[in-house]
Amino acid sequence: MNIKTKRKLIAAIAVSVVGLPGYVAYAASTPTGESGKAPPAAAAKSTAEKAHYFARASKLIGTEVRNPQNEKLGKIEDLIVDTKGHTAHYAILSFGGIAGIGSKLFAYPVEMLRRTSDKDELLLDIDKARLEKAPGFERNNWPDWGTDSYRRGVDKYFGVDRGDKAGAQPALIRASKLIGMDVEDNEKRNVGEIKDVIVSLSDGRVPFIVIDFDKAWSPDDKLLPVSPSSLTFPATDKDKALIATSRDKLEMKYGFDEKKWPDFNDLTYQREHESLYRDSGRVRGAD
Repeated sequence: MNIKTKRKLIAAIAVSVVGLPGYVAYAASTPTGESGKAPPAAAAKSTAEKAHYFARASKLIGTEVRNPQNEKLGKIEDLIVDTKGHTAHYAILSFGGIAGIGSKLFAYPVEMLRRTSDKDELLLDIDKARLEKAPGFERNNWPDWGTDSYRRGVDKYFGVDRGDKAGAQPALIRASKLIGMDVEDNEKRNVGEIKDVIVSLSDGRVPFIVIDFDKAWSPDDKLLPVSPSSLTFPATDKDKALIATSRDKLEMKYGFDEKKWPDFNDLTYQREHESLYRDSGRVRGAD
C-alpha cells in the first residue's frame, strides 16, 4: 500500500472516530518529511482530545496533579483568569509541605496541563526538581497580578511566549473569586450570580461563563452559558460583574438544570448548540 493510500485510509478512520475537527488536529501534527510516516493513532487522538477539552473551573480547582513519573506534585488551588482577554492564563499549584501545611504555591501556564485516564487527576510534564526552582510564592502572600514582573518571570521560566495575547493590561482575577460573583444589569440591579467558568485546556481560553439568573430573568430557573464578551468587570467594584445585554437578547434555549450539567465536550451537544460555540469563538475546527 503506497503512502498516499495510507493517508486516505487514516483520514477516513479519524473522521469516523474523532470527527472532522479531530482529524484536522491530527493532520496538522503529521510530519511532512521524506519518510511520510504519520504518528501513532493513539498520539493523534490524544492531541485531538486535548485540543478540544472544556472543563469547569470549579472542577479543576482541587484536582490532583502528577508528572509522567507518577509522582504527586500537588493540587490545583486556583486559576488566574483574564476577564478582558477571556483566557485562563495560569493554574496555581500547591507543592511541598505536609497535608498542604507549609506548601508553596506556583503559577504555571494552563496549557501545560494534560488529561489522564483518571478524571480526578491531571498531568504536568515537569520533574519535582524543576518545579521547586520555578517562581513561587507563599500561601499567605499572593503576588499582585496587576504587575507583570511576576507573570513575565513565570512565562520566561516555562518558555511561554504570549506575544500580544495577554494585552497591554490584562485584568487578572482568581477563578474562585469569579465563581459566586454577583451579576448586575445596566441599572445596577442584581440579576444573578456567576455559577462557573468554562476553560479550554488547549490554550486556556474561556468560551463561556455560566450564570445562575434570578427568576425575573430566567422564569424556568435554568443556568445559562453566556459569552464572556457579554460581561464587564468594573475596576471600581471587583466584587461585581455587569451584563451588557438585555434579558430579551439572551439565548434562553441554551439553559439547563443545575442538577443536569451538559457535557460541553460531547459532539452531539456541540452540534445542537453550534451558535453558542460559534458566538464564543470556540467552534471545533474553527482555530
